Amino acid sequence: MNLQNNKTKNFTPLPNEIFSLHLSTGELATYAVLMRLEDQRTYECWPSYETIGKSIGKSKSSAKRYVAGLVEKGLITVEPTSVIMRNGLKKNGNLCYHIRPIREAVGWYTQQQLYLAEAAAERHRVQRKLSAQATEPPHSPR
Repeated sequence: MNLQNNKTKNFTPLPNEIFSLHLSTGELATYAVLMRLEDQRTYECWPSYETIGKSIGKSKSSAKRYVAGLVEKGLITVEPTSVIMRNGLKKNGNLCYHIRPIREAVGWYTQQQLYLAEAAAERHRVQRKLSAQATEPPHSPR
């Protein structure tokens, strides 16, 4: 068996850009699991939080937190699914995870960071202005 021809079956490559997004180790592990499970044609996968947690050696609640972090950073989108049971009842299915193109995610994350930096700078300007006004002596009415 030629290992070189089978790389996609034996390895899960991660894009280099993923390391510029300041992911926690849990988020990085979760992203790697989702990449390993994704359907290469649809860029989707459907693992449960429990499955993700077991894959990364963490709890179901930790997996939820890591997934939320990946959504927040624009790496994935998540949508609920439903299942019709044999008895006709509709139940919630596993979540459907869509892996976004890494360049889009990096661009989105960069825009978010820029927005946060601009908002912080504006807050700082307002605080300086308020401080300056508070230290001015009050004007006496004439």
